[in-house]
Amino acid sequence: MSLTIARLLGWALLMVFTGLATAWLRAVVDPMLPAGEWHGLLSALFVVTVWPSLTWSLRSFASHHLIELFQLPWGP
Repeated sequence: MSLTIARLLGWALLMVFTGLATAWLRAVVDPMLPAGEWHGLLSALFVVTVWPSLTWSLRSFASHHLIELFQLPWGP
């Protein structure tokens, strides 16, 4: 597998895993947000700040470890 495809797959996995983690965290925090007209805005702001933060903080993990998932010893 070429390095470019491995990097793209690592990036895609990073997006998926951080998206799932953000969805789980939003489900945990959502009941704590006050009900009313600001609920949707606060929930959206939570996602907009947490997802990029997780992605940025875990990008070094993705560059080394997620790509290694696709370099199995029995592959071509």
